[in-house]
Amino acid sequence: MPLSAKLQYVRRLERDMVHAQQRLLDLTTAALDDKRMQRLLRLAEKNGLETEMCEKLSDEAGLLAWVVRFRKNN
Repeated sequence: MPLSAKLQYVRRLERDMVHAQQRLLDLTTAALDDKRMQRLLRLAEKNGLETEMCEKLSDEAGLLAWVVRFRKNN
């Protein structure tokens, strides 16, 4: 493989890593802590949804995700 092709490949990897890092930062910014999740649950209730389930998924590093299930009140 010519040097120019290798350099192009490395530059593409660098660009992909920057984009992946930005996506992870965006996800972190959008993540809900306990307080913000409680606000979401209250807002859902005010809009006619009943919370059937709200659980945290965590590992040794901390919170990974929320698992939430709502049911529409008739």
